Amino acid sequence: MSNAITFDEIERKTEKTLGYAFLAKATTNLAVVAYRLIELSNGLDRLVTIVTPEKIQAMTPEQCESLTIQLQQLHRLLVSVGKSDEIVTLSQVPVLGKCVENLRGRSVDLSDVIDDFVLLSNPGFQRLMSDCSTAIGL
Repeated sequence: MSNAITFDEIERKTEKTLGYAFLAKATTNLAVVAYRLIELSNGLDRLVTIVTPEKIQAMTPEQCESLTIQLQQLHRLLVSVGKSDEIVTLSQVPVLGKCVENLRGRSVDLSDVIDDFVLLSNPGFQRLMSDCSTAIGL
């Protein structure tokens, strides 16, 4: 993705994906869940690819805190949706099973992004990394 992605764009993509997660969790109709699952999976694909460590480091502490909270909420919803009866049922359908697996994989990727937010926005961690780099001559 382009380096021109702004915090506002990342925030909008996060909010849109969070919305699809809420909708997927609230729906019990399998056909509607399937549609929302695909939209949620696509949203996660886009979100995980644009939130890079470089983008995180360019954010203000307030932006990092705000986005971390939203991403943590999204991750909790993904875990909940992934365990729902509807998703378990859809995972047995050949085409949608791959989408469910993608959703579970992207949930793990999102967890890694959250870890990046927590670590990269922590001044103590940044000092530690700097000290380690200096100690090994980088």
